[in-house]
Amino acid sequence: MTNFRIATLARLINGWKELSQVKALFEQVEDQAMMGKVPFAGAPLPEAVTAGRLPPGIESAWVFVQRPKSSPPAHMHPNSVQHMAVISGTGMCHIGRRTSVIQPFDPAYPDQSIYVIPENTPHALESFNEPLVILSFHTVPAARLIEEDADTGDRRKYI
Repeated sequence: MTNFRIATLARLINGWKELSQVKALFEQVEDQAMMGKVPFAGAPLPEAVTAGRLPPGIESAWVFVQRPKSSPPAHMHPNSVQHMAVISGTGMCHIGRRTSVIQPFDPAYPDQSIYVIPENTPHALESFNEPLVILSFHTVPAARLIEEDADTGDRRKYI
């Protein structure tokens, strides 16, 4: 199932990153991130973009933008597996105990450029000199997605 899911997500990411509606959402979320007090902002992709297109088990798709030169604390999703692709930007990716240089999405190598983050796994991104623009997919609907701070246990919902 995971290989099928990643292959399907790769096709979606490759098409959606060029869609004018998604590009407009990238810009809107980037504006929110740059003006906000938190290091990143996010929004679910509109139903008109995702309806009937997500692979089995994926319930929501998101755009996240992280401000340049930021390193938010690690968080986890106790109720969702996350699949994430970096559309633009550079930095470091910390997933569990692994740390690596961010690999931007490459449709020729989806297994290496779509990050799969298991439920309850702490993860964080460290952005370098430009914003990190991310397409993210979760195994729960947007309204049910929970983020939990890995250190404090504080929880929040995005919607």
